[in-house]
Amino acid sequence: MSKIFILSAIFAFLLIGCGDNRQKNSETSQSGQPQAATKEDEHTPVKEIASQPPEIPIKTYDGPLGLAMGIGINELSGKIASAKQAESNPNYYTITPPKSAPGFDRFYAVATEEDGVCKIVAISEVNVVNDTGDQLKSRVNEIAEMVELKYGKAHKKYDFARQDVYRRNPQFFMMALKEDAVTYGFDWVTQANKATLPNDLEEINVFANASEMSKGWVSLGYTFKNFKSCQAHIKKAKSANL
Repeated sequence: MSKIFILSAIFAFLLIGCGDNRQKNSETSQSGQPQAATKEDEHTPVKEIASQPPEIPIKTYDGPLGLAMGIGINELSGKIASAKQAESNPNYYTITPPKSAPGFDRFYAVATEEDGVCKIVAISEVNVVNDTGDQLKSRVNEIAEMVELKYGKAHKKYDFARQDVYRRNPQFFMMALKEDAVTYGFDWVTQANKATLPNDLEEINVFANASEMSKGWVSLGYTFKNFKSCQAHIKKAKSANL
């Protein structure tokens, strides 16, 4: 409990006490004897204070955004993340995670009945971007620096164009990004006998994306170790009615 709350409670208690003393003093006659209660006082109704049920704290986990690998769909859709199933894909959920992060606009989770949560994605929109994508790259770098503070230095940085025309003309970066002809971002990967990530994470990535020539977003993805199993179950469900 914070010191401010404690002090506020003490002050409130003292004020109530002082008010009672003043009322008692006003009801005492000059001879020092308490005055008799009037009929008005006898019939004054006593107001009952309605009791409020205690709020149940939202459950959190040690993983990114207060979530974890394998959280069941029922639990995800309940008190934890207020998940809403996407109409286009039954395994994708729009979520409100128990631990949010500043600078992000939307959050998603991938989950199956068999595996539970297997991936989490946070989206940061960048609404004004020039042709060279400077603002978008800057936001990618900023998010990558925040991730590095918790998970260490990125294992790999991506900054390349798949076509020579875009390598020679960086002023067309946003056009190339929209066409998936360039890649800009960072990776953190769990590797055997090398780097490992906590909380059952297999991979973390931060990448630039473009929806329009002057607008884009940065995706921060957390992939758990059960993601391959998750993908297999999703593919199996899609092919069930073929």
